Amino acid sequence: MARWIRWLLLVSLALGPLGVAPAVAQGGEDEFIARLLAQMPPEAKVGQLFLITLPGPVARPDHPLRSLLETQRIGGVILSPEQGNFSNVGATASELFSITVSLQQQAAGLTPFIPLFIGLRQQGDGPPGSAWTSGAMPLPSPLALGATWNPDRVQAVGRALGEELRAVGINLLLGPPLEVLLEPRPDLGDAGVQTFGGDPHWVSRMARAYLSGLAEGSEGRLLVVPGAFPGEGRAYGREERVAVLTREDLAAFDLVPFITLMRTSTESGRPLLRAVQVSTMRVRGFGGSAQEWTRPLTVDGAALGALLALPEIKAWREGGGVLLSPPLGLPVIRNLYVDERGEVDFRRAALEAFLAGNDLIWLGALHPDPQEAARQAAAIIAFFREKYSTDLAFQNLVNSAVARILRLKYGLYPGFSAPMVLPTSANPPQTVATPAHLQIVRQALEEALVRLHPRETGPVPIPQPGETFLVLVDGRTARACAACPEQRLLPTEVLTRALMTASGEALDATRITVRTFAEALAFLSRAPEAPDLQPEFERATWVLIVALDERPEDPASSLPHLLLSERTDLLAGKQVVFWSLGPLYPLTAREVSRLSRYEALWTHVPPAVEIMARALFGALNPRSRAPLSIAALGYNLADRLRPDPNQVIPLGAGPREGTVSGTPAPVTVRVGKTLRVWAGPIRDRDGYLVPDGTPVAFTGVYSGQGSIGPFVVGTRDGFAEVDIPLDREGMLEIRAVSEPARLSYRLQLQIAKNQPGRIATVVPPTPTAPPEPTRTPIPSPTPTPAAPSRPGRGLGPGLAGWSIFGWSALAILGVSGLSFRLGRRRDLDRAWRAALLGFIAGWSAYSLLLFGSTTLPIPELPRILPLTAGATALLIGGLAALIPSGER
Repeated sequence: MARWIRWLLLVSLALGPLGVAPAVAQGGEDEFIARLLAQMPPEAKVGQLFLITLPGPVARPDHPLRSLLETQRIGGVILSPEQGNFSNVGATASELFSITVSLQQQAAGLTPFIPLFIGLRQQGDGPPGSAWTSGAMPLPSPLALGATWNPDRVQAVGRALGEELRAVGINLLLGPPLEVLLEPRPDLGDAGVQTFGGDPHWVSRMARAYLSGLAEGSEGRLLVVPGAFPGEGRAYGREERVAVLTREDLAAFDLVPFITLMRTSTESGRPLLRAVQVSTMRVRGFGGSAQEWTRPLTVDGAALGALLALPEIKAWREGGGVLLSPPLGLPVIRNLYVDERGEVDFRRAALEAFLAGNDLIWLGALHPDPQEAARQAAAIIAFFREKYSTDLAFQNLVNSAVARILRLKYGLYPGFSAPMVLPTSANPPQTVATPAHLQIVRQALEEALVRLHPRETGPVPIPQPGETFLVLVDGRTARACAACPEQRLLPTEVLTRALMTASGEALDATRITVRTFAEALAFLSRAPEAPDLQPEFERATWVLIVALDERPEDPASSLPHLLLSERTDLLAGKQVVFWSLGPLYPLTAREVSRLSRYEALWTHVPPAVEIMARALFGALNPRSRAPLSIAALGYNLADRLRPDPNQVIPLGAGPREGTVSGTPAPVTVRVGKTLRVWAGPIRDRDGYLVPDGTPVAFTGVYSGQGSIGPFVVGTRDGFAEVDIPLDREGMLEIRAVSEPARLSYRLQLQIAKNQPGRIATVVPPTPTAPPEPTRTPIPSPTPTPAAPSRPGRGLGPGLAGWSIFGWSALAILGVSGLSFRLGRRRDLDRAWRAALLGFIAGWSAYSLLLFGSTTLPIPELPRILPLTAGATALLIGGLAALIPSGER
């Protein structure tokens, strides 16, 4: 079969261009698109609206997708290993290359030739985040990339991915996500690792770098479709995504990355972000009522229309921005259109998605049987064709959407010439993961490593020769494709080999025991036939917990809580280390306090284990910080991103170095001119550049003539720039403030009317602020300090206190003896009663005076205490001894 396919490809490459209608882009893009639309029959226009995913191996010539391409003129294909479209085992690069070439060749046989979109979901962190894993570089999760805090490193990863996708003919990438995870809630099913972080401006900057790298690596032959518009960072749920949001909330946070990338222009003048995938999220409070829920946004015309009407998004849309729906077969959409017989009306689902604003409709997950899925897809397209022929308004909507889609394809392949679409080589690549790509991934992961506990910068425990390890690992499995066997995400051999290598081979395999969470849970719960891990715990000097995330459907994933909260006896006297290789694991503050070390890398791709092991043995020092707020550790990302109050903000005039090419023009200081003033780099509390959009206020003061400003602008890449008008003569001093950083250089301008002025820069001394207090992640109770003693307020435990006690005791005992003698004159019973009452009364008076002195000042207490105690004893004892029996 493989040999037959290769011969078919060679013949197709030779003959395919013969069937291509000439498509010369004369007159530019607008004229080309208009002429092409006029040539397209109605079925070709309608077909362009649909992307198809059908089960089964697409490489087979009899696959139902082939006939859909011929008869329905579909616009593109989304390949999925879960649907069995490719094997994802062995030479997957060669397999993908064969699929993309044969599909594009088949499209080239149709007139007019319109290139296909052929897409993959490739967001990182292995399956299911990445569809293609075999033969491709181990792509880290977006959260791991965000944790580098290095846009250049993220851009390099994007560039490598773009090179790999272009090598196999993939021209549409589903991802990366643009979610902003403001409040991580892993227990509720948050975005997990499918986010660059928890700050909208940093997410924007990282995404911009990533998309720029993808464009470079693919040489402009890749359409990137991030999701999920308008942002699911505050939506929770593992199946149905729900959120409580207003439009103002979305505009202030969730939409920021989308709008930023829609505004960012490339060298071609097009926006960096040309298409987005719409969310299935349901929102409460979006329309102003706290009780009102939207439908899934992708099919809710009112809610999605309100978002598209926002000025920034409306301008992007009018400039050619395209919306892609999620697969219509997702349960959250399917359940809306199912009838009482259990049949789903996909035609209505597709129509409502299109009328809501989606240009491209993804017909995916329609049915597990390829033939039935193809039949339903054909019925949907036929329904659209019929409506196109009878409904003029619908026809206009389709034509507008198709024009936007064709512009996207024109941006990838100007002129739609077959030689530009098809690869120049007929030899499929066996692998695309080059050593250079692997090195880029390792460098990114080294910078992404975060030590969450202890947060102090002091030394941490490191394994020593002769020590033993008990490794408890999440034994979760996954399939790389529909027909692939289940494989451990964190294999035992990978963990063992990484520890041995990181120790310099000082640690051998006999000193490492690896057990899964499921085995440990069975032992702790005393399940039948559970392994006896007691000897392994007793022998281990290090207990290493390697976790992914906690899932309600997987009880074993909760093992760390059970071990760190209820079975700490097993950990006594041991070094306990927690590795987080997935989303934020919801450890409590008390659980973290029982760890010796807690480190996170946010991704489980194979190089991550190697990086963690090197850090464990001290060969790599974690140097990053968490990209998310972590309430259990008292770590607030927004606070760390604020400008460092102890910095002195540099200030300058004229063009900044590196922002203009050639020799910059001299700065002119003269009345009636404006002066470009810049501030930066401005750094946050951890020494990184502040997020884009951080406000900076420029102010100026004329000597004896008042002030100007403030001129408030936002930063970009750590710098802020503003044009300040010079409207009068005199001395002008300019400063900049970015709260809480209030100290900056000072620009002193001598402004003249008819002659050039002068600029001087004054650098103030660096402030010597007291060091920031160490932030300990786990607050521990501290004893309340004793209040300082004051004169006349209580007795201390010194010699004076013991002397007063002795004199008081002598007085009480003496008076009690006297009461005994007085009572003895009557009878012995009265004598003992009098002595005892006097003794009790004396010590009661002593105690009341002593303890009362701690709250109320009692002058001369040392003198009156023995006298008062003795007098009280004498009064009560004497009365008991002398009062006649009848009068008592």
